[in-house]
Amino acid sequence: ILLNGTCRTTSDQCDFDSDDSICGYQYAASGQFNWTRGLASVVQQGVNPNVDHTTQTNEGY
Repeated sequence: ILLNGTCRTTSDQCDFDSDDSICGYQYAASGQFNWTRGLASVVQQGVNPNVDHTTQTNEGY
């Protein structure tokens, strides 16, 4: 969902491994998709990446 208005500032240091697991982003409950954080080592319906973006291994989220 796109909304009119000013984009909020975000840290470019977010890697989804911190306690703030989705980097402060929110999704609309009425939206078409629900976002979840998953381990790179756990294949979820064959749609997740082969490696973690940050670590370039199957460790991490």
